Amino acid sequence: MLAQRSTAEVSCVEIERSASLDMEQNIKQSPWSDRIKGYHEDIQYFLVRRSRVYDTIISNPPFYQGHLPAEHPQRRQALHQSSLTYKILVNVVKSALSPSGIFWVIYPFYESRVFHSYAKELGV
Repeated sequence: MLAQRSTAEVSCVEIERSASLDMEQNIKQSPWSDRIKGYHEDIQYFLVRRSRVYDTIISNPPFYQGHLPAEHPQRRQALHQSSLTYKILVNVVKSALSPSGIFWVIYPFYESRVFHSYAKELGV
């Protein structure tokens, strides 16, 4: 939708392999594929490894911290903060966001409040 509603170059990053394959197929079928690049990588390594800054970063990270983890490994990675905690996400975004950049993150209500306090603490 970002590519559809703007002239932006879009980088999509997905750590989970099967979701990454779906992402690649969706990009290939998109009329805006010339401005969309997909990466199968952990976001924290992707943002640190890149030498550029972004004007907008949108993230749909794992939501839950301290909840009973899902049994299936892929579902656990998608939903639980075992590898991408609030603090890690704030730090990598802070390093990759331009000074006037905007960061959008999708969290349930309670998690968004906790995340906001971490982000505020770290100046994001």
